[in-house]
Amino acid sequence: KRLDSLLVNSANLASVAAESSAVAEKNSPSHQRANSKLKHEYEEEEMIHLKQQQEPVHLVYASDDASIPGVVQSIKSVMHYASSPVVFHFVGDSPLPLPSLPNIMFYNMTHINKQFQLKDFTNPRKRAEKDRKTLNSSLANYVRFVMDSLVPQASKAMWVDADTIFKCDVVPMIRNAFEESNYAVAAVAHHGRPQGLARRIKKDHAHIKHSFNAGVFVADLRRWRQQGLSIKIRSITLSNRKKNIYKYGSQPPLTLVIGNDFEHLHPSWNVKVPQINRYFKEHGNDADICLLHWVGGSKPWEGHGQFQDWWKNYDLHVNRTTMV
Repeated sequence: KRLDSLLVNSANLASVAAESSAVAEKNSPSHQRANSKLKHEYEEEEMIHLKQQQEPVHLVYASDDASIPGVVQSIKSVMHYASSPVVFHFVGDSPLPLPSLPNIMFYNMTHINKQFQLKDFTNPRKRAEKDRKTLNSSLANYVRFVMDSLVPQASKAMWVDADTIFKCDVVPMIRNAFEESNYAVAAVAHHGRPQGLARRIKKDHAHIKHSFNAGVFVADLRRWRQQGLSIKIRSITLSNRKKNIYKYGSQPPLTLVIGNDFEHLHPSWNVKVPQINRYFKEHGNDADICLLHWVGGSKPWEGHGQFQDWWKNYDLHVNRTTMV
Protein backbone atom coordinates (compact mmCIF):
# COMPACT_ATOMS: atom_id res chain seq x y z
CA LYS A 1 0.00 0.00 0.00
CA ARG A 2 2.85 2.36 0.88
CA LEU A 3 4.43 1.57 -2.51
CA ASP A 4 1.13 2.24 -4.30
CA SER A 5 0.72 5.49 -2.39
CA LEU A 6 4.24 6.55 -3.28
CA LEU A 7 3.64 5.75 -6.95
CA VAL A 8 0.39 7.76 -6.98
CA ASN A 9 2.04 10.72 -5.26
CA SER A 10 4.94 10.51 -7.72
CA ALA A 11 2.57 10.52 -10.67
CA ASN A 12 0.67 13.49 -9.24
CA LEU A 13 3.89 15.40 -8.68
CA ALA A 14 5.00 14.64 -12.25
CA SER A 15 1.65 15.84 -13.58
CA VAL A 16 1.85 19.06 -11.56
CA ALA A 17 5.43 19.58 -12.73
CA ALA A 18 4.43 19.05 -16.35
CA GLU A 19 1.56 21.52 -16.02
CA SER A 20 3.84 24.05 -14.38
CA SER A 21 6.38 23.58 -17.13
CA ALA A 22 3.72 24.06 -19.80
CA VAL A 23 2.47 27.22 -18.10
CA ALA A 24 6.01 28.52 -17.80
CA GLU A 25 6.69 27.76 -21.47
CA LYS A 26 3.42 29.42 -22.48
CA ASN A 27 4.43 32.54 -20.57
CA SER A 28 8.00 32.52 -21.82
CA PRO A 29 9.13 35.42 -24.05
CA SER A 30 9.90 33.07 -27.00
CA HIS A 31 6.43 31.50 -26.85
CA GLN A 32 4.76 34.89 -26.62
CA ARG A 33 6.78 36.15 -29.60
CA ALA A 34 5.72 33.09 -31.63
CA ASN A 35 2.06 33.68 -30.72
CA SER A 36 2.40 37.35 -31.60
CA LYS A 37 3.89 36.45 -34.98
CA LEU A 38 1.07 34.01 -35.74
CA LYS A 39 -1.51 36.58 -34.70
CA HIS A 40 0.13 39.20 -36.93
CA GLU A 41 0.19 36.81 -39.91
CA TYR A 42 -3.47 35.93 -39.37
CA GLU A 43 -4.49 39.59 -39.15
CA GLU A 44 -2.43 40.36 -42.28
CA GLU A 45 -4.18 37.58 -44.23
CA GLU A 46 -7.56 38.86 -43.02
CA MET A 47 -6.71 42.39 -44.20
CA ILE A 48 -5.63 41.07 -47.62
CA HIS A 49 -8.85 39.07 -47.89
CA LEU A 50 -10.95 42.12 -46.97
CA LYS A 51 -9.11 44.23 -49.55
CA GLN A 52 -9.67 41.61 -52.24
CA GLN A 53 -13.39 41.53 -51.49
CA GLN A 54 -13.70 45.31 -51.71
CA GLU A 55 -11.60 46.09 -54.78
CA PRO A 56 -12.95 45.90 -58.34
CA VAL A 57 -12.48 42.71 -60.31
CA HIS A 58 -9.69 42.93 -62.91
CA LEU A 59 -9.72 41.21 -66.32
CA VAL A 60 -6.75 41.29 -68.71
CA TYR A 61 -6.91 40.90 -72.50
CA ALA A 62 -4.34 41.31 -75.25
CA SER A 63 -4.70 40.94 -79.00
CA ASP A 64 -3.61 42.14 -82.41
CA ASP A 65 -6.02 44.31 -84.43
CA ALA A 66 -7.49 41.27 -86.21
CA SER A 67 -8.86 39.85 -82.94
CA ILE A 68 -10.26 43.10 -81.51
CA PRO A 69 -13.86 42.12 -82.46
CA GLY A 70 -13.46 39.11 -80.20
CA VAL A 71 -12.20 41.17 -77.26
CA VAL A 72 -15.03 43.68 -77.68
CA GLN A 73 -17.71 41.01 -77.63
CA SER A 74 -16.13 39.21 -74.70
CA ILE A 75 -16.10 42.44 -72.68
CA LYS A 76 -19.74 43.10 -73.59
CA SER A 77 -20.69 39.67 -72.29
CA VAL A 78 -18.83 40.30 -69.01
CA MET A 79 -20.66 43.59 -68.52
CA HIS A 80 -23.99 41.95 -69.33
CA TYR A 81 -23.75 39.69 -66.27
CA ALA A 82 -21.40 41.49 -63.86
CA SER A 83 -22.92 42.29 -60.47
CA SER A 84 -20.28 44.80 -59.34
CA PRO A 85 -17.37 46.86 -60.72
CA VAL A 86 -15.06 45.31 -63.30
CA VAL A 87 -11.90 46.93 -64.65
CA PHE A 88 -10.64 45.78 -68.05
CA HIS A 89 -6.98 46.00 -69.04
CA PHE A 90 -6.34 45.74 -72.77
CA VAL A 91 -2.91 45.52 -74.41
CA GLY A 92 -2.85 46.04 -78.18
CA ASP A 93 -1.75 48.16 -81.08
CA SER A 94 -4.98 50.22 -81.05
CA PRO A 95 -7.53 51.14 -78.34
CA LEU A 96 -10.80 49.23 -78.27
CA PRO A 97 -13.78 50.89 -80.02
CA LEU A 98 -15.75 51.14 -76.77
CA PRO A 99 -15.70 54.85 -75.87
CA SER A 100 -18.82 54.58 -73.70
CA LEU A 101 -17.02 52.37 -71.18
CA PRO A 102 -14.60 54.39 -69.01
CA ASN A 103 -13.31 51.36 -67.10
CA ILE A 104 -11.08 50.08 -69.91
CA MET A 105 -7.36 50.68 -69.44
CA PHE A 106 -5.38 50.70 -72.70
CA TYR A 107 -1.68 49.80 -72.90
CA ASN A 108 0.28 50.16 -76.11
CA MET A 109 1.82 46.85 -77.19
CA THR A 110 5.09 48.41 -78.36
CA HIS A 111 5.59 50.09 -74.98
CA ILE A 112 4.69 46.95 -73.01
CA ASN A 113 7.04 44.85 -75.11
CA LYS A 114 9.89 47.28 -74.48
CA GLN A 115 9.13 47.57 -70.77
CA PHE A 116 8.79 43.85 -70.03
CA GLN A 117 10.83 42.24 -72.86
CA LEU A 118 7.91 40.17 -74.14
CA LYS A 119 10.07 38.85 -76.97
CA ASP A 120 11.91 36.71 -74.42
CA PHE A 121 8.74 34.64 -74.09
CA THR A 122 8.18 34.02 -77.82
CA ASN A 123 8.91 30.71 -79.51
CA PRO A 124 10.89 31.16 -82.76
CA ARG A 125 9.82 27.71 -83.97
CA LYS A 126 6.87 27.62 -86.37
CA ARG A 127 3.72 25.67 -85.63
CA ALA A 128 2.48 22.95 -87.94
CA GLU A 129 -1.04 24.38 -88.14
CA LYS A 130 -1.31 26.80 -91.06
CA ASP A 131 -4.11 28.86 -89.51
CA ARG A 132 -2.19 29.33 -86.22
CA LYS A 133 1.28 29.98 -87.61
CA THR A 134 1.65 33.40 -85.96
CA LEU A 135 0.71 32.33 -82.42
CA ASN A 136 4.26 31.46 -81.39
CA SER A 137 5.57 34.91 -82.35
CA SER A 138 2.53 37.08 -81.48
CA LEU A 139 3.47 39.36 -78.58
CA ALA A 140 -0.17 39.52 -77.46
CA ASN A 141 0.06 35.84 -76.65
CA TYR A 142 2.63 36.47 -73.90
CA VAL A 143 1.21 39.44 -71.99
CA ARG A 144 -0.36 36.94 -69.57
CA PHE A 145 3.12 36.22 -68.17
CA VAL A 146 3.58 39.78 -66.87
CA MET A 147 0.13 40.50 -65.42
CA ASP A 148 1.66 40.94 -61.98
CA SER A 149 3.69 43.91 -63.27
CA LEU A 150 1.02 45.20 -65.64
CA VAL A 151 -1.59 45.64 -62.90
CA PRO A 152 0.44 45.98 -59.67
CA GLN A 153 -2.49 47.60 -57.89
CA ALA A 154 -4.62 44.44 -58.17
CA SER A 155 -4.63 41.50 -55.75
CA LYS A 156 -6.08 39.16 -58.36
CA ALA A 157 -6.56 39.29 -62.11
CA MET A 158 -8.15 37.02 -64.67
CA TRP A 159 -6.50 36.38 -68.02
CA VAL A 160 -9.05 35.96 -70.83
CA ASP A 161 -8.37 35.01 -74.44
CA ALA A 162 -10.09 37.09 -77.13
CA ASP A 163 -12.16 34.16 -78.43
CA THR A 164 -14.45 33.87 -75.41
CA ILE A 165 -17.96 34.73 -74.29
CA PHE A 166 -19.17 34.90 -70.69
CA LYS A 167 -22.59 33.55 -69.76
CA CYS A 168 -22.32 33.96 -65.97
CA ASP A 169 -21.37 36.62 -63.44
CA VAL A 170 -17.57 36.51 -63.20
CA VAL A 171 -17.35 38.67 -60.06
CA PRO A 172 -18.17 36.07 -57.35
CA MET A 173 -16.05 33.42 -59.07
CA ILE A 174 -12.93 35.62 -58.99
CA ARG A 175 -13.57 36.86 -55.46
CA ASN A 176 -14.04 33.33 -54.14
CA ALA A 177 -10.94 31.97 -55.90
CA PHE A 178 -8.09 30.90 -53.58
CA GLU A 179 -10.31 30.98 -50.49
CA GLU A 180 -9.25 27.45 -49.57
CA SER A 181 -5.84 27.09 -51.20
CA ASN A 182 -2.39 28.67 -51.27
CA TYR A 183 -1.96 28.38 -55.02
CA ALA A 184 -1.17 31.28 -57.36
CA VAL A 185 -3.28 30.06 -60.30
CA ALA A 186 -6.86 28.81 -60.62
CA ALA A 187 -8.07 27.19 -63.85
CA VAL A 188 -10.25 24.43 -65.28
CA ALA A 189 -8.29 21.21 -65.03
CA HIS A 190 -7.90 18.46 -67.59
CA HIS A 191 -6.28 15.09 -67.06
CA GLY A 192 -2.77 14.59 -68.35
CA ARG A 193 0.50 16.41 -68.92
CA PRO A 194 0.86 19.87 -70.51
CA GLN A 195 0.21 19.86 -74.25
CA GLY A 196 2.79 20.64 -76.92
CA LEU A 197 5.82 19.10 -75.19
CA ALA A 198 8.62 17.63 -77.26
CA ARG A 199 8.37 13.85 -77.33
CA ARG A 200 11.79 13.26 -75.81
CA ILE A 201 11.01 15.20 -72.60
CA LYS A 202 7.44 14.02 -71.94
CA LYS A 203 8.70 11.29 -69.61
CA ASP A 204 10.45 13.93 -67.50
CA HIS A 205 7.06 15.40 -66.65
CA ALA A 206 5.08 12.21 -66.04
CA HIS A 207 4.48 13.43 -62.48
CA ILE A 208 2.08 16.10 -63.80
CA LYS A 209 -1.32 14.42 -63.62
CA HIS A 210 -3.54 17.45 -64.26
CA SER A 211 -2.93 20.49 -66.43
CA PHE A 212 -5.03 23.35 -67.81
CA ASN A 213 -5.71 25.57 -70.81
CA ALA A 214 -3.71 28.79 -70.34
CA GLY A 215 -6.27 30.86 -72.26
CA VAL A 216 -8.51 31.32 -69.21
CA PHE A 217 -7.18 31.47 -65.65
CA VAL A 218 -7.29 33.53 -62.47
CA ALA A 219 -4.03 34.60 -60.82
CA ASP A 220 -3.38 35.61 -57.24
CA LEU A 221 -0.84 38.27 -58.17
CA ARG A 222 0.67 38.56 -54.69
CA ARG A 223 1.48 34.85 -54.64
CA TRP A 224 2.59 35.03 -58.29
CA ARG A 225 5.21 37.60 -57.30
CA GLN A 226 6.24 35.72 -54.15
CA GLN A 227 6.80 32.54 -56.15
CA GLY A 228 8.70 34.38 -58.90
CA LEU A 229 6.56 32.80 -61.62
CA SER A 230 7.39 35.37 -64.33
CA ILE A 231 11.11 34.75 -63.78
CA LYS A 232 10.63 30.97 -63.91
CA ILE A 233 8.54 31.20 -67.09
CA ARG A 234 11.11 33.43 -68.77
CA SER A 235 13.83 30.91 -67.88
CA ILE A 236 11.89 28.10 -69.59
CA THR A 237 11.11 30.11 -72.72
CA LEU A 238 14.75 31.11 -73.17
CA SER A 239 15.91 27.52 -72.57
CA ASN A 240 13.41 26.32 -75.15
CA ARG A 241 15.28 28.17 -77.88
CA LYS A 242 18.31 25.96 -77.31
CA LYS A 243 16.83 22.69 -76.04
CA ASN A 244 13.52 22.41 -77.96
CA ILE A 245 11.39 21.67 -74.89
CA TYR A 246 8.03 22.44 -76.52
CA LYS A 247 6.56 23.46 -79.86
CA TYR A 248 3.64 25.70 -78.82
CA GLY A 249 3.59 29.30 -77.58
CA SER A 250 2.14 30.36 -74.22
CA GLN A 251 0.56 27.07 -73.15
CA PRO A 252 3.58 24.88 -72.21
CA PRO A 253 5.78 27.33 -70.26
CA LEU A 254 3.02 28.34 -67.84
CA THR A 255 1.73 24.80 -67.31
CA LEU A 256 5.25 23.42 -66.87
CA VAL A 257 6.03 25.98 -64.16
CA ILE A 258 2.71 25.42 -62.36
CA GLY A 259 2.63 21.63 -62.70
CA ASN A 260 -0.07 20.08 -60.50
CA ASP A 261 -0.13 23.07 -58.15
CA PHE A 262 -3.22 25.01 -59.17
CA GLU A 263 -6.75 25.43 -57.90
CA HIS A 264 -9.40 23.69 -59.99
CA LEU A 265 -12.23 25.90 -61.21
CA HIS A 266 -15.59 24.41 -62.10
CA PRO A 267 -15.48 23.02 -65.67
CA SER A 268 -18.20 25.48 -66.74
CA TRP A 269 -15.58 28.27 -66.64
CA ASN A 270 -13.78 27.10 -69.77
CA VAL A 271 -16.02 25.11 -72.11
CA LYS A 272 -14.20 24.64 -75.41
CA VAL A 273 -16.47 24.80 -78.46
CA PRO A 274 -14.92 21.76 -80.18
CA GLN A 275 -15.52 19.72 -77.01
CA ILE A 276 -18.97 20.98 -76.06
CA ASN A 277 -20.69 17.65 -76.75
CA ARG A 278 -18.26 15.92 -74.41
CA TYR A 279 -18.96 18.58 -71.77
CA PHE A 280 -22.71 17.93 -71.90
CA LYS A 281 -22.13 14.18 -71.88
CA GLU A 282 -20.01 14.43 -68.73
CA HIS A 283 -22.06 17.04 -66.88
CA GLY A 284 -25.59 16.60 -68.25
CA ASN A 285 -27.59 18.29 -71.00
CA ASP A 286 -28.78 20.97 -68.55
CA ALA A 287 -25.29 21.85 -67.34
CA ASP A 288 -24.48 25.56 -67.15
CA ILE A 289 -21.87 27.13 -69.39
CA CYS A 290 -20.22 30.14 -67.76
CA LEU A 291 -17.54 30.72 -70.40
CA LEU A 292 -17.51 29.49 -73.99
CA HIS A 293 -14.10 29.31 -75.64
CA TRP A 294 -13.59 29.10 -79.41
CA VAL A 295 -10.20 27.35 -79.27
CA GLY A 296 -8.68 26.50 -82.63
CA GLY A 297 -8.84 28.24 -85.97
CA SER A 298 -12.58 28.95 -86.43
CA LYS A 299 -13.43 32.32 -84.87
CA PRO A 300 -17.00 33.66 -84.88
CA TRP A 301 -16.00 37.22 -85.91
CA GLU A 302 -14.49 35.80 -89.10
CA GLY A 303 -17.91 34.64 -90.29
CA HIS A 304 -17.58 30.98 -89.40
CA GLY A 305 -17.41 28.78 -86.32
CA GLN A 306 -20.15 27.25 -84.16
CA PHE A 307 -22.57 29.08 -81.87
CA GLN A 308 -22.31 32.42 -83.64
CA ASP A 309 -25.71 33.42 -82.24
CA TRP A 310 -24.31 33.21 -78.74
CA TRP A 311 -21.34 35.31 -79.75
CA LYS A 312 -23.49 38.02 -81.39
CA ASN A 313 -26.07 38.17 -78.62
CA TYR A 314 -24.60 41.04 -76.55
CA ASP A 315 -24.83 44.82 -76.65
CA LEU A 316 -23.88 47.68 -74.36
CA HIS A 317 -27.17 47.89 -72.46
CA VAL A 318 -25.47 46.88 -69.23
CA ASN A 319 -26.05 47.42 -65.52
CA ARG A 320 -24.48 50.83 -64.78
CA THR A 321 -23.52 49.65 -61.27
CA THR A 322 -20.74 47.67 -62.95
CA MET A 323 -19.04 50.90 -64.03
CA VAL A 324 -16.10 52.10 -61.97
